Amino acid sequence: MKIIRKNKLVLSLISIGLAISLTACPGSSGPTGGRTNSLLITEVSSTTYNSDKPWFEVYNATSQTINLADYKLRSLSQQRVNPFKYYDIAIFDIPNLSLAPGKYAVIAGQGTDTRFNSDQIVYLLNSPDVIPRWSNSSGGNGFIELIKDNKTVDFVRFGNNNDTPLSAGAWQGGNVNDLPYGKTKHGFSIVRDLANSDSNKASDWTNRRFATAGGPNDVPEFASDIDADGIPDTAEVAGGKFAGIDLYAMGARSNKKDIFIELDYMDKEDHKGLIPQKAALDLVVKSFANNGINLHIDAGDRFSGSFSPANYNLGNKRSRVPYKTSIGLSQSTSGLNGRGNFYEYKDQYMEINRKQVFHYMLLANSQNKNGSNGSSGRAEIEGNDIIITIGAWNFGDASTREKNILVNYQAGTIMHELGHNLGLLHGGDVGENFKPNYISIMNYLYQLRGIGPVTGAGTGDRFYKAKGYKSLGLCDLVNSPCSSTFIINYSNGSSKALDENSLNENIGLGRGNTWVDYDNNGNQNTISLNINGDGSSKINANGSKKVLRDHDDWANLYLAFQRTWAGNSGASEKEHSSIDPIANDFQNWSEEYSPPEEFFEWLEQIQN
Repeated sequence: MKIIRKNKLVLSLISIGLAISLTACPGSSGPTGGRTNSLLITEVSSTTYNSDKPWFEVYNATSQTINLADYKLRSLSQQRVNPFKYYDIAIFDIPNLSLAPGKYAVIAGQGTDTRFNSDQIVYLLNSPDVIPRWSNSSGGNGFIELIKDNKTVDFVRFGNNNDTPLSAGAWQGGNVNDLPYGKTKHGFSIVRDLANSDSNKASDWTNRRFATAGGPNDVPEFASDIDADGIPDTAEVAGGKFAGIDLYAMGARSNKKDIFIELDYMDKEDHKGLIPQKAALDLVVKSFANNGINLHIDAGDRFSGSFSPANYNLGNKRSRVPYKTSIGLSQSTSGLNGRGNFYEYKDQYMEINRKQVFHYMLLANSQNKNGSNGSSGRAEIEGNDIIITIGAWNFGDASTREKNILVNYQAGTIMHELGHNLGLLHGGDVGENFKPNYISIMNYLYQLRGIGPVTGAGTGDRFYKAKGYKSLGLCDLVNSPCSSTFIINYSNGSSKALDENSLNENIGLGRGNTWVDYDNNGNQNTISLNINGDGSSKINANGSKKVLRDHDDWANLYLAFQRTWAGNSGASEKEHSSIDPIANDFQNWSEEYSPPEEFFEWLEQIQN
């Protein structure tokens, strides 16, 4: 690293790092104006706090493939591990990557995380531990300069910064407005106009409420999101686009909430649980549709060789990914000792312009190091990443019953893990599990057993099965996982509270008058009993007792994953942590537990 001069910056500056992400932009077209012989800076992202790692975007406006190693970045800088130790202007090398004519690259933050080089993304860090940054806490004030052979290739300056480019005339007149900053500006950016005009003036640039990394700046300046799904309404109407992606053609509509998932799966046909089942996806999509939400899943060519939203093909050409016996999570390239790494899969196989809209779901084999049966999945809470790990469960599909079990377990697990992305816990708004009156696929009592009756015959059969009452097998349950009538759903919050200190068995599950024999003595009593076992599947007669409450899942889903810091899409209006799916794509993952060994024994027996 070359430091040009010492700084006089205040301690509130924001840290960022550097990474490059290449992408093709489906459905996009190149600029209609501007220079045709330059690598252009086309977009600069907003920041929220000094832990954020903003990015900027470049575009190859030439007619030839560009080697990015021929260029360098010149910008302000700071120490990566200490966000309060600043340097002034520094020069950063850009790695050896080819950028085709008419394509975009995103230069984004490495920060404190070890990231993965791939055909889309490489990450930069100058020695000794210095990264670029270009904004501060009082507003976005800074500049970005691309240089080649010590001459300016492109330059943009914003806020009250007064640094000058290396080449005279590379910037003329006043600055672009402040780079958006703070909680209310999360997911914003400044962009060059859609024609990529290049007059070296601030008039080429505008502020945008929706960043479009890796694609054309095709979202209008004052686009809104009235349906609060994190997608601009202008991209949910005919003719609208988002970073070159035609979301309307994929099924998005401006008057409904839309959720998009890219579903990649490990390519091993004899592991049935790895392969997406259309009937399973249909079940999940139907449940969301019944509650007013459009769910769009892209499984590539699994069910159709060409674009077909009805058959879950939204244009992903890399949905089949290499098989690994075990999958894990590590922000280090050497952290898993040969096991598959979820983050590497996402970086390698998901297009960067999708990351601001699509959740990423990977159907994998097992989370256990030896590849054995284990947890069915895991997901980020209020995030955008999901792992489904039922590949090692040894499903069959020779009989109708086997096929039903495969479909139903895949559907229940997908909806359960997606619920974590949407902000739901195992008890709705709390982590407490196995509440009988929380009738949601998020509850371990129902995830693999399905939603049973709340009144009449079969009421409480999931509870009885979980507690070992009445010798019920999984196939004996009403609408069992062995049937074609399996039900998956989130809770609507309508159950009555159950007070374990004074538990009236006549209340049943809290949604009707059919009683549930919680202590299995054959009598309808008011009893004192810890019926959810403090979050486990076991009854604990002496355990602490409390009031078990339902939760309205559907009214409190958190959809706007890359847009919102303060919650705006659920009735709870709680504050959410921000997600930067481009440069800082790490959130807290749910804790999931493996079913008991007898479950896997049953699963093996029933398929023989």
